[in-house]
Amino acid sequence: MGCFQQAPLVLAHLRMNETLAQVAAAFGVSPSAAWRYVDETVEIQAAWTPSLHEARARATSSPTTGCRDQADEPYYSQRHKKPHERPGRHQTARHPPPTASSKPA
Repeated sequence: MGCFQQAPLVLAHLRMNETLAQVAAAFGVSPSAAWRYVDETVEIQAAWTPSLHEARARATSSPTTGCRDQADEPYYSQRHKKPHERPGRHQTARHPPPTASSKPA
């Protein structure tokens, strides 16, 4: 069984909490083969995962993207304000409505 056929088997076991016997029967392999596929996949994932010290160093040394300039100040989305109270969101009419004095008689 290739790696692309093993991946759904492992996902079914890990994500859906299916037993190895159920997964093995569904994929047409023996329970020992299903166990071997799951074990290999978990070992590969563990090898790719950084250690706690590496993850902490990576998290503290690199700046996060998308930060505001004033990170210490609270951010208010202003969604609670009415549209005419929000800065930069003024809607103006292109043509003002006609008044009584401007209407032709």
